[in-house]
Parts: sequence; C-alpha cells; structure tokens
Amino acid sequence: MSRPQIINIELEVFRIDNKQLWIKDKRAHYVFVFKKNKSSISFYVGIRGRKQPYKPHKPFKEINLDLLKKFLSKIDDEVVRNNYELFAEQLYALYKSWEMKIDEIETTLEIQRFFEEKPLATIQTSSGEFVIMASDGYSINLSGGLIKLGRRTFAVVETTYVYGIKRIPTKKGGIAEIKTISPIMIVSEYLDNKLVKTYLVVPEDGLIKIFDKYPVKIEEGSKATSELTTLLDSEALIKIANGEYEPPDYKTVFEETVRELEKYVSFEWDERLYSVVAAYILYTYFYDFFTTSPRLFFLGPYGSGKTRAMITTTYMSRHGFVVLDPSEASTYRSIEAYGPTLGIDESALNERLLKIISAGYKKGLRVPRIEKARGETFVLKLFETYGPVIMAFTDPLPEIIMQRTIRINMERTKDPNPEGRDPEPHDFEELRRKLYALRILRANEFIEAMDKVREKVKDLFFGREYEIWYPILVAAYLGGEQHFNTVLEYAIEDLNKRRENLYSEEKMILASIEKQFEKQDIDKVEFTASDLQERIIEILQNNEGYTEKEAKKKWPVERIGKILRRMGLRSQSKRIKGVSPRKVYEIDVVRFCDLACRYHYECSRCSKCSKFSEKQESEKTNGNQEGSGQEPNGKENTYVSQKLTTPTTLTTKDREKEIMGVRDAIIHIIRESDKELPTTTYYIAQKLEEMMKQGIVVYSEKALNNLESILEDMENQGLLKRGFDERFGLEYWVLGDNVENE
Repeated sequence: MSRPQIINIELEVFRIDNKQLWIKDKRAHYVFVFKKNKSSISFYVGIRGRKQPYKPHKPFKEINLDLLKKFLSKIDDEVVRNNYELFAEQLYALYKSWEMKIDEIETTLEIQRFFEEKPLATIQTSSGEFVIMASDGYSINLSGGLIKLGRRTFAVVETTYVYGIKRIPTKKGGIAEIKTISPIMIVSEYLDNKLVKTYLVVPEDGLIKIFDKYPVKIEEGSKATSELTTLLDSEALIKIANGEYEPPDYKTVFEETVRELEKYVSFEWDERLYSVVAAYILYTYFYDFFTTSPRLFFLGPYGSGKTRAMITTTYMSRHGFVVLDPSEASTYRSIEAYGPTLGIDESALNERLLKIISAGYKKGLRVPRIEKARGETFVLKLFETYGPVIMAFTDPLPEIIMQRTIRINMERTKDPNPEGRDPEPHDFEELRRKLYALRILRANEFIEAMDKVREKVKDLFFGREYEIWYPILVAAYLGGEQHFNTVLEYAIEDLNKRRENLYSEEKMILASIEKQFEKQDIDKVEFTASDLQERIIEILQNNEGYTEKEAKKKWPVERIGKILRRMGLRSQSKRIKGVSPRKVYEIDVVRFCDLACRYHYECSRCSKCSKFSEKQESEKTNGNQEGSGQEPNGKENTYVSQKLTTPTTLTTKDREKEIMGVRDAIIHIIRESDKELPTTTYYIAQKLEEMMKQGIVVYSEKALNNLESILEDMENQGLLKRGFDERFGLEYWVLGDNVENE
C-alpha cells in the first residue's frame, strides 16, 4: 500500500547551528539536512522506513532552487516526486534564511521548542489522574539574568528592590494600599544584537513575557524584604526605562572606575592591579553571560589594606553584599534573593562559606539543603550559589579554591584616602548607575567583545586558566587597548606562576626521582616509596625548615605511593637479598622527561627544559675552571655547602639566580656575620626574613615561626654549635663540624 499523497506540505526546523540545518515535515515522514563544509554544501534526504538517506553524487558548491528541484524530482518516493516543487520552494526559503539571518531561524527554533499546553502522557492514580505536560521553557532567578534565544537574540533582566505602595481592589469595591518593598525587573530586548525595547515588569505572578511571546518563569525561592544599597536605585531605574538615561561609553566608565579605586586602595608596587580590579568590577555586571565565575582574592598581612580593597571592590560591583552574618540559612537565601557579588572578610569565614565559594564557581551547580515544611514534613531544596566572590584573608585558601581565584598580594603602604576611612555604598552610587546602564542598554557591545577576545586569547589560555581570565579580559577589552594589554600581561605572568605552583605534589615526587638518577648515574632507575621519602625529607628540612619528624608526618610513604599511582607509575613486588618482597618502581629517562613536561617540572635531563642547557653550560664552564673554587661568573661560592645541597632548584624570574633553602641561608648568615658580635637567634631571624623578602630564600612562614626548632635540629645534625658570649651575656651560634670550611 502506497503512502497517501501530502497535499499541505509544512516543513519546520528542528535542529540548527552554524554548520548544520535540519528540517522535517510535521508528519515526521521526511528529514532534510544541509551541512556546510569548507568549500561545499552536503544535502541529505531521509525517509522513514528507508535505512539509507538519499544524497547527490557529489556535494553542491552552492544551493539554488533549480538544483533542489532537479534532485528531489529523481528521489525514489512517490510523495516527494509528485510534490518536488513545493518541497524545493520551502526548503530553499528556509536555507536562505539560515544562510543570511541565522538568528531569526534560531528564534523560530526556540519558539517551536517552547512548551505547549498539551499533555505528554496521562497516568491513572487512586484519586484520579496525573497529566504530564511538556517542558515549561525558560526560567531565571528572581535576581535577574540573561535569556538567550539565539546567538545574537537575547534579553537582559536586571532586578532591583524598591519601596512603593501596592494598591489592591477590595471585595467591597474599594482600594487597599499596602506599603512594601517589592522586586522590580527592567528588561532590555536585543534582536540581531540591537536593542529594540526596554520596559519594567513586576514579577508578582512568577512569570514574565519577553518579545511579547516567550513566557519566562521566575524562580522565586527567596524574596528580600529590604533594599540592598548597591542595587540600581529607583530614580535611575525609571530614567533608564523611559529612555532618559544615556550611559557614557565603556572606556569612560572604566577610567572612572580606576579613579574611584585610587581614592581608597593603593597598588603602588604594581599599578597594573588597578586595571585588573577595575576589569573584575565591570565583569560582575555581566557575570551571568559566562558559565564560570572567577573569584578575586586579596591576600596580605595585617595592615596591608586587603579588607579595604575587598570592601571598595564589593561596593562598586553589581549587587555588592559584604557578608557580616555568615550563618548558613541567611547566606544561601541572600544569594538566592539578590544574586549578589559577595564580599567576604576572614572574620566571617567558616566551613559553610567555603562550600559556597567552591560550589558557586560553576553555573548550574546547586547546593542541596533540607528544610522543614508544614508539620513534621521535610523537603529538599536546591540553592543557586553561582556568582562573583571577593575575599580578603591573611592566609591562603585551600588549593581547590585557589585554582579558581585571581590572587592579589597586598603590601603595607600609605593610606591613599585623606580621611583614612573605608568607603560607604553611597560613595559609588553614580558609578554604579553607569555600570548598570551599560548592562541594560549596551549589553550588545559586551557580546561583541566576547567574540573578539575569544579569538585573541584562545591559543594563550586553556582549561581552568581560560575560565578564570577570559571574562576579565573581555571586560578589560572594553576599557580600551591600554587596559586590555595591561591585564593580558598580568594574566600571562599569573599563568606562568600558576604553572610553576600547579602540581606541587607531582613536582616534589619528580624532584626526588631526579635525585635517584643523579645518585645512580644511569638511564633507568629503580626505587621504592621509602627511597623517595628520604629525598623529600631533605627538601622539606632544607627549604621549608621542617624537622625530620614533621616531614615524615607530612609525607608518609602511603601518600607517596598514592601520588606515584596517580601519575601512572606502577610497582612490582621484588625480593632483594633475603629481604621480604618490596614494592619497587622503575622508570627510564624517556618516561621521566615525559612526566616532567606533563607536570611542568623543570629538570636537567629533558632537552625541552631550560635546566638541561643550564646544566650543559655549567658542566662546560666547570671543566674550564676545574679547581678554581669559583662559580661560572667568577664570584666565589661563599654560601653553598658541599654537604648541604638543595635537592630541588627553585629559580627566580630571570632563571639565573638560585633561591636558597632555609638551612643553606642560615649557614650563609653565620658565615657572613660580624665575627666580633655574637650571631644570636634573633639576629639570624632578622637576616632570614630580609632574605625572604628579597626573594633570595624560599619564603616560609613556618620556618620563621619555628626557627629555634630548626636551629636545634641543625645542631643535632652537627651543622651548628652553640656558644656563649660572656661580654654580652648572650647565647650565639657558629658552624658545626659537618659543614666544610671555606
């Protein structure tokens, strides 16, 4: 039995992107596919019941109506052949729309995807029936957001809370007036990346309509009952909605942001930071345009201005909210109600906030919480935590959070504010008005900048580093070429530092394995986790000031074995000269160099690493100066002990000046001290801290705090001796017998 003839042919798009266009008829008998290749266009026709699609002998160089008619008229299907002209005309119209105005097709597609009031299925229950409806389409948080219908067709929703009077008709025909704080949404619609409409909405029904046709559900989990001082103010809200407020361009607002920062925060040691922080502030007004939200972290000692910097940046940002009461419920509900930029000082930090900081990095990740409903019923609620976070602490955060953070090291400096005060939210009211206006009225320029910056940086940043810096670079790009180049330079430096600090555990293991190569001087080595532990203890003792007991506790054999397995190294059980079987690892130079490159470890055995050429040059120079007792630069080596060698080489920015370990530095201080005066513990501590600040010694706060324990441990190893100066009544230190004299 042949298929009935189709009299009314209706084709519709059901899948689309920049390279593919999929079309079907409403009866779902046929599928038509256009695919763009580099220099041609492929065309396929799928027919229900046929395993193989129909396609031309070769792809088309271009699509035109005559070609489609000719091809469709030869297809082995009665319906298509008898109606090939109608099929061809509709296909060609959709193809040309896709080719010329893809956004209109994307919008059409989204209309088709939107929910329809028709059931998907009906299930009978004991009390009646339950009807399953189709998806309910778009939704946003009450705090506002971005609704994308297509690549260049979207709506930006900004929510503020205003004080007003709500008038409600009464049953008796009168009007009841209620004074209240209510959320108001201002919606700006962009079609083909052009602003077409701006209007106000009161989201009291839990639903708004955009482009006069697309319903958007408002997820109204938590609702504020008070205004947030950093929200868009009522006066500016009305002016923007009525078209009476024209914001300056992005460059002007960016420069004003920098000037406002300079009033309260000093970055005199690195003025590039003004551009970085200003870019972060601008980014917070568009954070919902991205899928990840980098954190901004001011790290520094007491009195360095880190809290001032956090407060200033937060009050300039979109919905800036400094956390004072870090209780679990209040924080989650504040985020849900306001969609804020959180400002967190260490005084408010707790485990709950750490979870929020971590979970809120990625869009769509929600934190589950159990809440009590009516009676004894408990319900599971998922809280949205995505959003910008600005922090100010004296200690580094856990590694998992630091990897998602832009870190700014603060230094003690002169207060730039003549009054010596922290800012208040009202100090930046006019600046915030301009930033909100850019979000609402010039979001299309931000979208364009996203495309341009993506092309500029896609080959420079990858993975997590791209997620962190791409949003900030987009904001900097809108600030002008100078600010963009400044932030890009800083970002690349930050990237290099991250790569040096990344995989710290793996690098420690590789440093220990490298010493096994040096010890055995062969191209393949065998070792156990205990062998590596010995080398790691040396590193921690010399560079970090650990005692042997502390080092063993920090790096137990079990941890070393776990990291080796994580790196892909597997052990074999071997019996060695009557000893019970041991887990032995084996690695050759090729495999070692592969791991060194993978984990960004600079070694002296891989020709790709800079230390390889440094080693060759050093060997060559030492061969020419054998027995001279001098370094290649002709200077005497006055501080590196032959018995105390640093197992890993940490280099400075220019890679020419070695950074000393803590124990090497102590020996150097004692050697260089004035022999007429006692070298006391206090004197060593002062000199050691100076060398750390100068970058000569690996910075270790632990070493400074536990200096006496380190000196005692070095005494036990024969590296130091105690003395007593009767002239001053002071105990002092001299070099021990296990340190060679010059």
